[in-house]
Amino acid sequence: MEYSVNQMIELELNQLRNDIEKLKIIFEASKEGMFYMDSQFNVRFYNTTFYENFDVDTGHSTLEDWLKLIHPEDRIPMKKKVGIQTSENIEKVYTQYRVINKLGHYIWIEALGKSIFDEENNFLFMVGSHTDISERKAYEKKILQMAYQDNLTGLFNRNRMKEILEQELACGNAGFIVYLDLINFQAINRTLSFRMGDEVLQAVGEKLKLYNHGKYDVARLENDDFMMLFKDEAEDEIEAHAIALLNILRENICYQKRIINLDARIGIIQYPSGNDDADEIIQNGALLISSMRDHHMNGYLSFCDEIKSTIVRKMRIEHQLFRAIERKEFYLAYQPIVDLSSKSILGYEALLRWKNGELGEISPAEFIPIAERNSMINPIGDYVLTEACRFGKKLMDMGKPLRISVNISAIQLLQSDFVKKVIAIIEETGFEKNLLDCEITESVTLYMDDKIMDRIRALHDNGIRISLDDFGTGYSSIMNIVNLPLSYLKIDKSIIQKVLESNEAILLIELLSNFSHQANYKIIAEGIENASITDKMIHSRIDYGQGYHFSKPKKEQEVLEILFS
Repeated sequence: MEYSVNQMIELELNQLRNDIEKLKIIFEASKEGMFYMDSQFNVRFYNTTFYENFDVDTGHSTLEDWLKLIHPEDRIPMKKKVGIQTSENIEKVYTQYRVINKLGHYIWIEALGKSIFDEENNFLFMVGSHTDISERKAYEKKILQMAYQDNLTGLFNRNRMKEILEQELACGNAGFIVYLDLINFQAINRTLSFRMGDEVLQAVGEKLKLYNHGKYDVARLENDDFMMLFKDEAEDEIEAHAIALLNILRENICYQKRIINLDARIGIIQYPSGNDDADEIIQNGALLISSMRDHHMNGYLSFCDEIKSTIVRKMRIEHQLFRAIERKEFYLAYQPIVDLSSKSILGYEALLRWKNGELGEISPAEFIPIAERNSMINPIGDYVLTEACRFGKKLMDMGKPLRISVNISAIQLLQSDFVKKVIAIIEETGFEKNLLDCEITESVTLYMDDKIMDRIRALHDNGIRISLDDFGTGYSSIMNIVNLPLSYLKIDKSIIQKVLESNEAILLIELLSNFSHQANYKIIAEGIENASITDKMIHSRIDYGQGYHFSKPKKEQEVLEILFS
């Protein structure tokens, strides 16, 4: 069959209409919106299912009509992108923005626009799509919250605070971070419940939010550590903030008819600080709090180079401490304990010394507290006890059965097998039990409970003598003296060295002497440095003395040379 030209045109038009109808069906079935924009920025929108949610004429609209629906924060950037795309011959552009729907809610749209240009690069038209990505944005927001928000308190977390601080440093800004640590919070978890602990942390978070008023960034870093960032404030203003925050945190928290009393310590760190990055600045806050905790400090303290040097040295000591036994860097020095009446030697106190290859000689006053904190004191204590008993056995074998005193830490007494360990060392070295004197410091009384008391009594029952060392430093009471199975009471040198200038010190020593003799144990005076103090001690009926007046602590070989010269 032959068709006329008109018939052919009509057939092609019908085919085109059918194709367009199919395309419309496809558009209507699609979740995306399709649009066409001509060179005069007139817009036609396809897929009424998508665009019926917006206050727009799908058949006769303009770019301005659509721009009016876009969120004010996104409108100008979106208009600039379209202008640049159509004027600078940019073929394809992706963008995301918020558009208000007929319900008055903003939804997120992802737009793709593809521009067509003529041979002279004149803009002809644009076709593109709109996709509702609100669910994706909500999910991204949730992921962002998980990455940057503390789930328990709703505050920022460490990651977000680090990011904010990094931005501050990158911009060359100055300010302060305030690092907050709750005191004895772990006791709430242990003695009450973890749920109550969470409630307390949430209450603290609310207190910080109320103080914050949206002006300062605040985060919960971990556990009971919080941090606030103050920008462009003077140091005296920061101290005022620290005092105010302490007062707020000390306000009682009421939970299930129970009153919770809190206290806190605050570290203040200024930024920028040398070449420190955000991690180091936050770490400085943690180190400062740790130092305050070690020194039983409450209140607030500002970070400075001197404090940092002290903290860094402690860290270096701690790092070296773990391999000190393996490297055989420890050794013992022995100081004689002298009978003040006969001037004969009762025995020796074994004193731990440490010479490190990197740090040199390190004072026990520096490394013992660190060893106690990280439990290295237990293997170190075993080393001291073993070496001291070995030396005592050597003296026995050489015809000098003298007493050997060894300092015992409270941390060592927390070990359930401590008594068995002591007995095993004595048996292994061949030393005599009744020649060993375990000196416990007054600070042990801070940890005193039935288990520790039982271990001290078990040592005594095995024939080992017990001394209370450093008496007078502030921890003990007469009741502790009465309860402990003592053989010796050692008066701290801080009291002994006052006897030449203080009648009160003499009176105290005489009272202790009378009390001790009635209780059937002996007194040892520590820190005797001259003959005048010695005379005072003899006059006060003190039994034994120890100090530089008699001898400095000496290494084993030196002691042997003196004893057998």
